[in-house]
Amino acid sequence: MRSMGVLLSALMFAASMSGCIEDLSIGESTDESGCNNDVCVGLSCGFPAFDSLDNDSNGILDVYEFVYGLHEFDDQYNYESYSKIFEEIIYELTDYDDDDEDDDYDDGGDEDYDDENDQGSNQEGDVVIGLNETLYGILGVNEYLGICFSLYCGAPDFVELDLDGSGYLDSNEFINGMFEQHPLQEELQEVFDEFSGDDGLLDDSEYEAFQRLLGADDFRSSFNHSEDDIKFFPLRPNCYQLEFFDGNNEFFSGWGGRVNFVDSDGVTSTIDDFSHHMTYVYLNHDKSWTIEYEFDEIDIGFVIDGVTYGGDNENWDDDPVVGSVKL
Repeated sequence: MRSMGVLLSALMFAASMSGCIEDLSIGESTDESGCNNDVCVGLSCGFPAFDSLDNDSNGILDVYEFVYGLHEFDDQYNYESYSKIFEEIIYELTDYDDDDEDDDYDDGGDEDYDDENDQGSNQEGDVVIGLNETLYGILGVNEYLGICFSLYCGAPDFVELDLDGSGYLDSNEFINGMFEQHPLQEELQEVFDEFSGDDGLLDDSEYEAFQRLLGADDFRSSFNHSEDDIKFFPLRPNCYQLEFFDGNNEFFSGWGGRVNFVDSDGVTSTIDDFSHHMTYVYLNHDKSWTIEYEFDEIDIGFVIDGVTYGGDNENWDDDPVVGSVKL
């Protein structure tokens, strides 16, 4: 079984936008610009039903059903990204043995693959490597990280797990409460043992320490604007003005650059620690804005109304590439 480090590793993904099939409304909040801020798009609205992807109705999503089905639902994630998500779930949350690099997903040649959680068979009797409905159900969209799965979509609140109201979680309460999101009991037991200390119980402060390891950094801590003025999205929202990018790096973070958002009242907020959870930016339409940028990495930049700023910063190693755009 894998170590606790697997569970506590980063399990989230983001990808470049190339369009979107679905446009599903979840609200009616419209500002003066006519922009509906409460409309979700594609995966931002949630994942499609398991049965809608299970084309052969065998109770298992193989890699083709998963990748092509989700891409048809929302193609702002590319095929490779969906494939990586599939691989992560298979390799990290099942007992599938990936030591043999020559094995195909559906060749049926791996006897170590976990029968109970993840295994089906095709008409010829071969093992189908894929996700059953339980494993598919651990996928979600995290507000800060984009597509996520398992506990990185958020852990339950302490009071939800404390069934007897004692103020402490024993091993059974913790594991049973987490199992639906992370269906590997041995890893959950390792996590419990790590955080519970010598008394074998988790209090709320110990549980909060565990939750902090799963959460995103508070990148707004140094901001002068509220979320009503500037909103960030990891997935393409209905309304946005800027799309940040980092070359061909779908999982970008730690940019070499800085961007100032200056509103018409002279209030400034600065980004200097970029990550893909800030890919799309919505700015309050009631104000005018100046975007001041400074790039010291060759392939970073942003797009506004189809116009690209940066991305070809050829002289960045001599002096930062600087500029400004007014909206």
